[in-house]
Amino acid sequence: MEDLIALEKFIDLAAKKGVDFGKGNPYNRLRYYTKLGLLPHMRRKVVNGEVLGHYPSSALDTLVEVEKLKGLGLDNQAIAKKIATLSANTGSNAIKVARALTPSSRVLKLVFLALFCLVVFAGLGFLPVGKSRADLIQKTLELDKTYIIDSGSAYLPKDQSKVYIKSQSVKLTSKINVSFSQNYSPAVRYWVAQKVPFEGFYLELDAPTSADAEFSWWVSN
Repeated sequence: MEDLIALEKFIDLAAKKGVDFGKGNPYNRLRYYTKLGLLPHMRRKVVNGEVLGHYPSSALDTLVEVEKLKGLGLDNQAIAKKIATLSANTGSNAIKVARALTPSSRVLKLVFLALFCLVVFAGLGFLPVGKSRADLIQKTLELDKTYIIDSGSAYLPKDQSKVYIKSQSVKLTSKINVSFSQNYSPAVRYWVAQKVPFEGFYLELDAPTSADAEFSWWVSN
């Protein structure tokens, strides 16, 4: 019989393995993946007279693999097919092997950020090509004025057009960027509707979504 892991311990182990739950409630992310069929349903188990939710131990490897595949840019449908194929072939061992061979999503994010910065620096003339020491110092000071101070991912539930994101880094003068990784139709436009200083912000669409839509966000000063 497969070992079961209590919900709180499951979330803690997942975080230690590199799963980034963002600023939201980790349980919402797990419930979302369960709804998509990427994770199995929790099992109820009585512990010290209290009924608690537990995940099978194999779900931990599955969750880590899902996060890495998302980091590679795969959509939920492609991820579901890949996870189903791995599980059908050789069970959880295949997922462990695939996880070992798949680059970490955190590593991919760092690589992407490094490439992005390189392109931006080159475009703005911040790279040290034909620049004097004084020029480089000035450009560095200019660069320090704008940088990412907080980031995360969340999702807009089906049939809703507005969601609140918690972030203590938000100020009235902050620049908030949002990028959807999934289709949010029938809406065609979205915007930051309100900033709540040192608490968070509201993201709003011009129409309710027809399905859960995941997005990434980052705050810069």
